[in-house]
Amino acid sequence: MSAPPTKSRVVRNTFILYARMIVTLLVSLYTSRVVLQQLGVVDFGILNVVGGVIALLSFLERSIITTFQRFLCIEIAKGTIDTQRKVLGSAYWIQFIVALSVILLGETAGLWFVEEKLVIPVDRLEAAKVLYQITIAIFVVNMVRVIYNALIISYEEMSAYAYLCIFEAIGKLLIAYLLMATTHDSLITYSFLLLGVNIVITISYYLIAIRKCGNIHPIWLGVTSYFKKMISFASLNIVGSMSHVIKNQGLNFLLNIFGETTVLNAARSISLQVYTAVYSFVTNFQTAFAPFQMKTFHADSATGNEQKLFELTRFSFYILSVMAIPIIYATDYILHLWLGDNVPYYTVPFTRIVLFMGIFEALSNPLINNIYAEGKIKILQILVFIINMGILTISYLLLSYGFDCISVYIADFVAAILCYVTRIYIAYRYTGLKVWHYILEVIRPLALLSFIALAIYCLFALIGINMWCAILATELAFLFLVYYYLEPQLRSFVIAKFKRR
Repeated sequence: MSAPPTKSRVVRNTFILYARMIVTLLVSLYTSRVVLQQLGVVDFGILNVVGGVIALLSFLERSIITTFQRFLCIEIAKGTIDTQRKVLGSAYWIQFIVALSVILLGETAGLWFVEEKLVIPVDRLEAAKVLYQITIAIFVVNMVRVIYNALIISYEEMSAYAYLCIFEAIGKLLIAYLLMATTHDSLITYSFLLLGVNIVITISYYLIAIRKCGNIHPIWLGVTSYFKKMISFASLNIVGSMSHVIKNQGLNFLLNIFGETTVLNAARSISLQVYTAVYSFVTNFQTAFAPFQMKTFHADSATGNEQKLFELTRFSFYILSVMAIPIIYATDYILHLWLGDNVPYYTVPFTRIVLFMGIFEALSNPLINNIYAEGKIKILQILVFIINMGILTISYLLLSYGFDCISVYIADFVAAILCYVTRIYIAYRYTGLKVWHYILEVIRPLALLSFIALAIYCLFALIGINMWCAILATELAFLFLVYYYLEPQLRSFVIAKFKRR
């Protein structure tokens, strides 16, 4: 039986994940620089746009992780081993069905799309086809991994998870360096090496999961009731997850088709890498707290759940903002420092917009955890699907009428806001969230904090102070306001820890 969730354990797991994140972030950023230099802008764009075809199906992977983790966390909280084993057995059956579906779709509709619709230089088409087949294999391998990933996280074995992530990042760095020594096609070589790393990492996840959660063996038979429940939940979850993936990859394809070049795809890929790097600071915090939030949702009072939600939301915003502020203000300088002269056109505005979008994603995830714990996701997923498909349609129309490609990112930003508002509404309707309390405890202080931070930077910029001095002043003012005015509990916690020493 897993130890009961406690805040102290969650805090420890958070620090473990941050240590992991610092290492993987530094390694990943350098790896991206090396891969871009070795492949070149065109092949780097092909890598991302072709990989995006199979990434369209990643909503299936996300749905399995979310579904498995949700059901497993609930059963861990109850302390019933047999039901946990049934959940695991059901997850294996679902995993097999999804993997088979991906192979069938990938080798039919997906292959047709790559050969007939994507804008790829003629001399790189064969390499793109090989890359596509390897991408399908990587996806299937990763599908095997997701169950062990969710198992490790649900049992809050974050140190093991951290070591595996660091191991994976180092492996990808090594294959990036191996590109320098190859005499074969760099794009094909890189894809084969990437497949090898993913196989090794998946085997490692399996071995760690067996060691850390060895008392949980799957029950294969007699799991019909759990299978039906998980399929029902996953099917609803697929609707929302699918819409996000279709929207993201659809925008990628629109940029490729209307831009008639893979350079825009390279710019989009780099902007999303920056976003992923920055958002990883929030992801670590939310990954550590998500199992705790789900396990305690039904045990806590409505007031306790609400206060926990407010705290997690505010701290998610603080973490993201502290990391995003300097990058938003100095995007051009940072990108050239990172990539040298290989920064594709449009990367700077793309990066700034996705970082602003990240704010609404950070605010949304604590709401999503409560909604998932309650299990009322049908209307949420339908509304999110409508929003994302609507934004994709609007983006197509904008590009068709000759609007600049930045309009695609602006439309995506609007979608992020609408999805956030939708999640507030669903949380109000099904989890008992008091919207007025949410506005007073979350939206009002965070909006005021953002306004003050922006005003301070603009003031320093207007009077001609160095950009980095203005950024430093903004960060210090931001942290000062959080520590002394917005989070008295944080201040009391720090003071208590200091007095103990």
